[in-house]
Amino acid sequence: MKKVYAIAVVLALVAGLAVFYFASSMKQTDKSSEVKKKDAVVAVINLPANTVITVDMVEVKKLPVEAVNALTYTKLEDVIGTVTKYPISTAEQVMSTKVTSGGEDAARLAYSLKEGQRAITISVASTSGVAGNVYAGDYVDVMAMMMVPVVSRNAAGEQETTVVTASTFVLQKMKVLSVGMNTGSGQKTSRDYTMVTLAGTPDQILQLYYAYNSGYTATESRLVLVLRPPTEDDVLDTTYYRPKY
Repeated sequence: MKKVYAIAVVLALVAGLAVFYFASSMKQTDKSSEVKKKDAVVAVINLPANTVITVDMVEVKKLPVEAVNALTYTKLEDVIGTVTKYPISTAEQVMSTKVTSGGEDAARLAYSLKEGQRAITISVASTSGVAGNVYAGDYVDVMAMMMVPVVSRNAAGEQETTVVTASTFVLQKMKVLSVGMNTGSGQKTSRDYTMVTLAGTPDQILQLYYAYNSGYTATESRLVLVLRPPTEDDVLDTTYYRPKY
């Protein structure tokens, strides 16, 4: 009888071990079959081109690793505030090729403008355009010959205003967005450009346009670009210059 009990105990132990190993193997199989996922920023609504992305337009979803494009953003903070270059559909992954954060963008000049800036193109000649040495990203001062009012007093002590011709800095530290007809990959290789596009505030653009159309001379260009060193940030407190006779 004792022998029968001993055999029963051994069989029970063997059965228990078998169940344990079977359960362990099933658990490992379940783990190995789990789909690996990765964070991906996706649109929650349809986003037209030229849309500034806000926090309510996108969300982070966990998607299978194989389904996440290598160019897809994984963090919301990398996307918020960027501008869509192309339409993005609902649930579509937001990729770096479809948005821009501004700055130098070869595809569209408008993306080079900061908020509150405008762009204007002026014509230049070889002498007024620094002999072909201006490049996109440079900073220039804009000089012109203008009719300037000068206040003085006559022999009787009365105040008089006369208009004289003087050279003056119309604007200083204007950023060059492009040189020639195109920007970015379409940039002309020739340095014989006749047009330069500058960035400025609306007030600066108005001043520049007025100076361009009210210059003293109508030959070649009415405005002259003066190239600035890249390390200089100072804006000089200058008014105008005219010879003293």
